[in-house]
Amino acid sequence: MARPITFTSNDIIKAANELNKSSANKITGTALRKIIGTGRPEVIMRHYNKLLEAGTITATSTTTEVTEVVEVRDLPKEVEQSLNEAMTALKSVVMHCNDIAHNTVENRLSAAIDKAKSAEVLAAEDVEKSEIDLAAAYDEIEQLKDERMTETDQLNEKITTLIKENSDLKIELNSLKKSYEDTQTVKMDLLEKLEIKTEQYTHAEQEFLVQKTRSEEVDKQLLTAHKINAEHSKKIEDATALHTSNTANIAKLTTQLTDAIKAKVDAKQEVKSQTEIANSALLGAAKSHAETVSAKEQITALKDSEAMLHKQLEQLIAKHAVEVEQAKVQINVLENNIKTEQAKKI
Repeated sequence: MARPITFTSNDIIKAANELNKSSANKITGTALRKIIGTGRPEVIMRHYNKLLEAGTITATSTTTEVTEVVEVRDLPKEVEQSLNEAMTALKSVVMHCNDIAHNTVENRLSAAIDKAKSAEVLAAEDVEKSEIDLAAAYDEIEQLKDERMTETDQLNEKITTLIKENSDLKIELNSLKKSYEDTQTVKMDLLEKLEIKTEQYTHAEQEFLVQKTRSEEVDKQLLTAHKINAEHSKKIEDATALHTSNTANIAKLTTQLTDAIKAKVDAKQEVKSQTEIANSALLGAAKSHAETVSAKEQITALKDSEAMLHKQLEQLIAKHAVEVEQAKVQINVLENNIKTEQAKKI
């Protein structure tokens, strides 16, 4: 993503005017960049040319001409007076020496001017090369700025993503907490149901013991009835033997036998009823025991689910901590890189 232009047309106009004031400075993209302090030289020069074509900036051309001036010097008055007083030959000698001296100076001056021109050409070439290198350096700086801005944008996007993931993790954590709380509630309900079923099982077991006791009592009564029946049978046999002598006793014994048989039948019915009650109690106890086993299995499953939820929660927290640490490391590395680039620019 290209960075926006960080300079204005007024900045270019001010820099161009400042360069125009100094005839020694040629208007180039590098020279304008030095004054503006930002932007790429080629981009600045392109905007300068547009302003120049639009007439916003007036180009000034400064030409520097080197004119060789040869000054003709007269003899000092003191020497002229001395020469006038001296001999004509001496004057000729002095004039000859003066000419030699002036020729020597002129030759040295011409050599110095030629040397200065050569040095000026070399200096211009060095300046042009320096401007090219400086323009390349400015381009590299702007490219680094673009790269750093791109990296900063990517890092901001990643931070935004991490913040969103953190928010999602918080939502998931709250959901897990709620699920854990619901699990705890279900666990408590199952424990209460288990206690109720345990009480019912205990009660059914007690009822079974009571019915068993009653059944034993009925068995005892039945055994007693059998004994009575045996006694009555013996009496019947005795009565039959004595039938001829004691009819009244036979009738009485017959009545007693009938009562005993009825008691036996009633006892059998009672035993059957008590047996059905005991069987029903046993079925209820077995059903309660099955429900208790099922409740225990549900509690075990809930404990396993609770352990799994704890493990998932720990994994999510550890993953979130690792991602946050990685983001911090990347931010520190990027800040160090930016500081290093800023130090290089300085």
